[in-house]
Amino acid sequence: LEGTGFGNSKQLISVAIGTFTSPQISFVADGAAGAVVMARLPAGVGGGNDVFIYVEGIPGVMNAAFSYDAPTITALSPGTVPTSGGMLTVLGVNFGVDDYAQSSSSAGTDLETIWISDSTFTSAVLAGTGAGKDLTCSVASQDYTLAAAFSYAQPLLTFVSNPVAATTGGGPLVQIQGANFGISNS
Repeated sequence: LEGTGFGNSKQLISVAIGTFTSPQISFVADGAAGAVVMARLPAGVGGGNDVFIYVEGIPGVMNAAFSYDAPTITALSPGTVPTSGGMLTVLGVNFGVDDYAQSSSSAGTDLETIWISDSTFTSAVLAGTGAGKDLTCSVASQDYTLAAAFSYAQPLLTFVSNPVAATTGGGPLVQIQGANFGISNS
């Protein structure tokens, strides 16, 4: 941090990035040309964080001066879920070192998300059909979308009835049984 009026004692100074307080001030120099403070970056999330420096409790601030790296999804498992819905384990980076209200969505629908670590969360996918569904992860207003992240399972046929009269002109109903036919009959 560079500025003026920091004093020269690191014991009198504290630094915060947004709401995250620096755990260590390691260097303070205040001279005619300005001042420099070296502070260890606290764990945190989000973009456009204000940076605060407090000298004996008196604040100085630079608005929207610092952004943490945005989340990135690198993989998820399983890649296919049943049409009735299921749970995805999402792997990546920058999900935060604590539960910072991460969220996920698919096709504009919010999904239930459970934070596990900075590199893992789970997401409950709702019932649906189709392939190549995008998954968006949001952490402190920073978003990342993995295109074609997962698909719903393909239909599985287990039985087809053979009507008594299956003329070439059609007409009789055929019963088809199986799984993953979707969630509606439209």
